[in-house]
Amino acid sequence: RVFNQRDEIVVDGEAEIIAPRKQQTVTLTPLPAISIS
Repeated sequence: RVFNQRDEIVVDGEAEIIAPRKQQTVTLTPLPAISIS
């Protein structure tokens, strides 16, 4: 269930998750440097 800021249900339900049949890999690209000041 998902509730909004007024405690009202916005989404309610179920989901069936099915894993992929083959192993999958992804290559992550490096993130750029950031500066917070």
